[in-house]
Amino acid sequence: NYNLVGEFVPTNTATATSSRTSAAVAVALKNTSYSLITVGASYKTSALPTVSVTIKAGKVTSTKGATGNVFAVVYNSKKVPVQVSSALVKLSASGIATLKFAKITTVGTYTVKVFYGGSTSNPASVTTKTFKVVK
Repeated sequence: NYNLVGEFVPTNTATATSSRTSAAVAVALKNTSYSLITVGASYKTSALPTVSVTIKAGKVTSTKGATGNVFAVVYNSKKVPVQVSSALVKLSASGIATLKFAKITTVGTYTVKVFYGGSTSNPASVTTKTFKVVK
């Protein structure tokens, strides 16, 4: 059983609120997907944060890349979204995508959450990673 979670990410962060709901869904998986996101430990306020996403079809040792699209949301320490990747980014043939964000000028700890939409042979997944913005 898996929980299906819907999350609304508003584009106006000044009025951002969070609302979540979930429902149990029974799923029989053909494959499990392995996802890895790489983000620097810290970025200066003058730098553009970059996130590299690798999604493999199958297990961690698989050499085959998954197909499909990813997008990401960056949250501040209060779990308020501060940036969203501009569009869905298509994974390359090796299952890799690079997401770039605008400069984050406020010092602090941030979490990037990457959403993989899944494919016919791989389940959707969500992966998170934390990074810091320093002066």
